Amino acid sequence: MIGSPVFHLFEYIDHGSTSFSIAPSSLVADLLYTLVPLYAFNVVRYLRLRILNAEPQIIPIMSGGEAAYHSAFGRISSSLPFVILALVLLVPILPLVVPDSHPSILVSYTLISLFVNGLAVATYVWSYAISSWGLHRLGESQLKLKSFLEDRTMGAKAIGSVALSLTVAFLGGTLLVFLLFFSYFLISLPFQGVIYAFIELGIIMFFLPINSLHKRMRETRPTKSSHATTLDNETGEPSILR
Repeated sequence: MIGSPVFHLFEYIDHGSTSFSIAPSSLVADLLYTLVPLYAFNVVRYLRLRILNAEPQIIPIMSGGEAAYHSAFGRISSSLPFVILALVLLVPILPLVVPDSHPSILVSYTLISLFVNGLAVATYVWSYAISSWGLHRLGESQLKLKSFLEDRTMGAKAIGSVALSLTVAFLGGTLLVFLLFFSYFLISLPFQGVIYAFIELGIIMFFLPINSLHKRMRETRPTKSSHATTLDNETGEPSILR
């Protein structure tokens, strides 16, 4: 309902003609205008399913169990924050997309469409941020990590895998938004700030859980010297030799 076909329909209803063109640049713009909200709304489902599907792999190494896991990601379904974020994101875009705010069917449709698009983008930004922060909380919690000799990732591979897949999905959406509003990016400092903020958020929220997890693994992993000097209670040999 909010893609280019409906936009051109409202154009025709409003003034009897459309800006549709078969020129490659125009077709690409129409495709992106349809793809961005479609991607943003569906990537939210992907983010939440990724967290849900990782639960059986992560819960066994959590001392707090299922309750602690759900607590880490509980705020992902909060609605007020992403509504507010959508309004904030629209501030640098609205004057560029709707420079003439005279009452008309097309202007009304464009405003509604922009708000829905803003909700789509804000929802996936919020979902990504909360998901990554939840992974960071897991990395800082009292994890029951495996022995390094048994598993080089100490049983925490699922957390790193989820962090990477969430970041790829988030930056993919950021790339689509950048391409859709590329012409505005060249002339609008506020919009440039939004794109740079998205990129920084993606990088920070990827390394935040990874760093906290690596810190926990270093604290848990015994040193080489402690392996060499720890004797087996039965044989009297260094346990590292078994």
